Amino acid sequence: MAAPANELQVITFAKDLSSYVMQATLKSPKAFRFTYVSKLQDTALAALENLYMANNVFIGQNIQRPGAANITKRLEHQRIAMAKLKLLAYLAMAAFEQKVITAKQFEQISLKSVNCQNLLGGWMNGDRKRFKCE
Repeated sequence: MAAPANELQVITFAKDLSSYVMQATLKSPKAFRFTYVSKLQDTALAALENLYMANNVFIGQNIQRPGAANITKRLEHQRIAMAKLKLLAYLAMAAFEQKVITAKQFEQISLKSVNCQNLLGGWMNGDRKRFKCE
């Protein structure tokens, strides 16, 4: 998947994660389609949605006096995205235990989720340093 040059790497990785979750759950047992499958897909998309929302919060041009409300709003979206990524990793484990997904699919979802979490953590730390938050 080719990413636009100006897109954040965490968003590119989250898109890849969401796409993989959709593919991995295509052939899941019908008995789990309205439980694990829909929850995995919804959680992956919610994480991606919150990353986009955080990226679209306008902080302002003046780094010396950025808008505190907007910084808080961005951080809130980032925290929700982080929680969704952690939840996705847990749901993948639970789905694997119930034989909804294979071991290889569980491994890939976990790896992609951790990669996104690490990139998101770096983004959050960068924002904290840049805006001198918390």
